[in-house]
Amino acid sequence: MRLRGPRQREIIGPGQHGKIRMKLTSTNTLLTGSGNQAPSDNCAPTGPVLMTELLRIYNWPSQAYWRYFEVRALRRLVYDEPILEIGCGDGQLTSLILGTVEDAIDINPKSVQKCRKNASHVYRNVRCLDARELQATPSGYGTVFANCVLEHIPDIETVLRGCHRSLRLGGKLVITVPLVRMNDYLLFRQDWYAHLRREQLAHVTSSVKEDGLSC
Repeated sequence: MRLRGPRQREIIGPGQHGKIRMKLTSTNTLLTGSGNQAPSDNCAPTGPVLMTELLRIYNWPSQAYWRYFEVRALRRLVYDEPILEIGCGDGQLTSLILGTVEDAIDINPKSVQKCRKNASHVYRNVRCLDARELQATPSGYGTVFANCVLEHIPDIETVLRGCHRSLRLGGKLVITVPLVRMNDYLLFRQDWYAHLRREQLAHVTSSVKEDGLSC
């Protein structure tokens, strides 16, 4: 899958069930893609309807705006099934991206309850589980998906190893993280926010390299 954007780097490394292939782009995402796409080309909301759905989910219009472009980028990928989502939250955003998610985990019990209630048409099984406790499955997942999650986990090396164990041979790891220079594009810029993003993203990229993936 080729995505247009500046400074793309491909990261490839071995997982327990096979190789993991990722693309690191300086826009706002760490992506890979190999099937499961948007809910359906015929019924998935697009354009103004998609923006209306995002405004319903997010309180801040600016957040809905950049999520709009993220959803469009993620819909271009093809996701091999079954899919495991890490940090599903209430499931509303992923329901705009994927038609079916076999398994999902979140560390917040309230988020798990909301996901089961609000997005049961997408998620087949939602569990309360720390991503650092991921274990291997007999057949392995076709895709492990984490949208703006890993930058919030201190010990992501353990999470990446869990992803390796969870993926089957040729499985795909799809990760999104915020733009490291996102503060530069905000109307109201804050130095603390810029510092936070630099720390989070440095943590993610260094951990990816240390876990056996090379740029």
